[in-house]
Amino acid sequence: MFKFLKLLVLGFLGGWLLGFCFLLFGFLIGRSGNIGGGKEYFNLIEVLSIFGLAGVYGAPFGGVLFPIGYYTFLKNVPFRLGVRYAMIGTLIGGLLGAIIAPPIAAITGIVGFFFGCANIPKNAV
Repeated sequence: MFKFLKLLVLGFLGGWLLGFCFLLFGFLIGRSGNIGGGKEYFNLIEVLSIFGLAGVYGAPFGGVLFPIGYYTFLKNVPFRLGVRYAMIGTLIGGLLGAIIAPPIAAITGIVGFFFGCANIPKNAV
């Protein structure tokens, strides 16, 4: 039970952090819908609203999907290695999706997460 709670909290915080990265990247390049602007600077209110929006979308996705991905793909892999590949896959997928639009970034981030979990090289273990 403790391990599941640890996975849940790690997925929640990781989803929040990576969702913030995707939304901030989308904001930088001007793909964030009505709040985007491709600005050279941010004010604090914009950054806090992006951080809150990442908590609304990224954190629940991470909290639900990380334990599922761990018990499906990463059970026999060292924990840090599994987290590393899951985060790299999520980051690449989400940033590629953020070039298109923020909702696409969420979908491609989820696909990248599962792709990263499923494609850990056998010689890395």
